[in-house]
Amino acid sequence: MVKYLLFDWGGVLSPGDVRYAAERLGPKYGINVNELAKVIAKYEKMSSCSSDYSTFLSGMESDFGIKGDEMMRALVELPLSVNFELARRLSSKYEVVIASNQMKFKTDYIQANYNLNFFRKLFFSSEIGCQKPGREFFDKVLMELGADASDCIFIDDSLKNVEMAKSLGIQGIHLIKIDELEKEFEKLGIIV
Repeated sequence: MVKYLLFDWGGVLSPGDVRYAAERLGPKYGINVNELAKVIAKYEKMSSCSSDYSTFLSGMESDFGIKGDEMMRALVELPLSVNFELARRLSSKYEVVIASNQMKFKTDYIQANYNLNFFRKLFFSSEIGCQKPGREFFDKVLMELGADASDCIFIDDSLKNVEMAKSLGIQGIHLIKIDELEKEFEKLGIIV
C-alpha cells in the first residue's frame, strides 16, 4: 500500500530550473540556450552534494561572463507548478516528501521562500551528501522515513532517476509534461 509520495523539485514541483535559467540568460548573453543548459547542468551536478557551490559560480563566470548573483537568481526565482498545490492536497492522505538534487544556495532559497510545512521530510542532495540517481540517495531516504520501497512512489522528470528508484522496488513516475501528474497518479490508483 502506498504511503509515501516522493517529489523531485525542479521539473515537478517547479519548472526545470536549468532550462528555465538557460532560456532567461542565453539570449541576454548571446549564448545558445541548449549549450548553456548543458553546461549549467554539468557544473550543478559537480556542486549539488556539498555546501560549496563556488566551482559552479566561477565556472559560469569564466565560461560565459555571467555573474554569480545573476546566475543564482535565474536558478531560484521560479514559479511553482500546479504540482505543488497537488502535493499539498495529497498531504492529507499520504506522506509527501521532497527528494531533490539541489545546490546549497537553491536548497536555502526553497526552504526560506516557500511554505513547505505540509511535506513530512525534505531530502536535498546538498544536505545529505549524495545525489540521485545514486543508490545511496534512495537508501538514505527510505532509511530515514522508515519506509519499505514498495510503500513509495517517486516522481521525477529525469528518466535515470526514476529507473534507479524502480530498480530498488520503488514505483516511479517519469514526468514528461509537468501538468500531467494528476493523470499519472490516477493510473496508479492514487486518489487526488
